[in-house]
Amino acid sequence: MVSRGWNPLGIIPGIISDIGRGIILGMTSNITTSDKVRENKARRAAARQGLRLAKSRTRDGRATDYGTFMVVDVEGNWLVAEGLYLDEVERYLDGERT
Repeated sequence: MVSRGWNPLGIIPGIISDIGRGIILGMTSNITTSDKVRENKARRAAARQGLRLAKSRTRDGRATDYGTFMVVDVEGNWLVAEGLYLDEVERYLDGERT
């Protein structure tokens, strides 16, 4: 069988795979590569401190917590800080806890 293009769903090639490709390619994010690198570094820094970095699940860009993070204590599973943007998370993890 000759492949007619990328088939992300592993189903019959043709119209269905074109729909699947459109859906998957439409799932792009506004986050830049450098922001993702910073986020990953912050996650690793949090893990070294016994914390976990969780991103807000809000998808509405007009919501007040859109694009924010919360810091959770891993051992006690309790919220340490919330509503922080990436810059604030980095400062928090560097010891600037006000």
